[in-house]
Amino acid sequence: MTSASPSGNSAISNLLNSVGNYNGYENQAQRQNSDKNIRNYMISKIKALLAALDSVPGATDEKDQERLDDLTTKAKRKLTTVCESLKRPTYEGSVFFSKGTLREKMLARLYDFENMMLGELDGLDEEISAMKTLMERKVFEENFLHIMDFVDNLNQSLFEREAAILEVEQ
Repeated sequence: MTSASPSGNSAISNLLNSVGNYNGYENQAQRQNSDKNIRNYMISKIKALLAALDSVPGATDEKDQERLDDLTTKAKRKLTTVCESLKRPTYEGSVFFSKGTLREKMLARLYDFENMMLGELDGLDEEISAMKTLMERKVFEENFLHIMDFVDNLNQSLFEREAAILEVEQ
């Protein structure tokens, strides 16, 4: 188990409970594996979401189906981009992995970003799961507004997490 600060206990607890073989970043020896494990966890969640998008029921009429297909394609493209970013982080080989001790403020920021990303993935899962029947355009457009917001928030948190990791070098 990790020795997280009291203020970061709930953030790290959620991550420890959600992501297998995740130990946080306090211990330099476990940092690389924790990073890899959370990225792999999110990649697998995104792949499941992409598959779920493939099985979304259709629209109630042909014209609306074209719009639904377009929205689905855009959402899948954005999710695939996030997945690729997770596969190839910009911070590989950075000081983050070799630095002995990280400031508690830095740890808390990383755990917050990671929890935000997991929350966005959960929101995506709920939104996609809610689309179980043939839908009218008004309904699926609203669903996809939420889906795109979740994906954009996920991408923003990922970007900010990577920037924080790269900040360790400075």
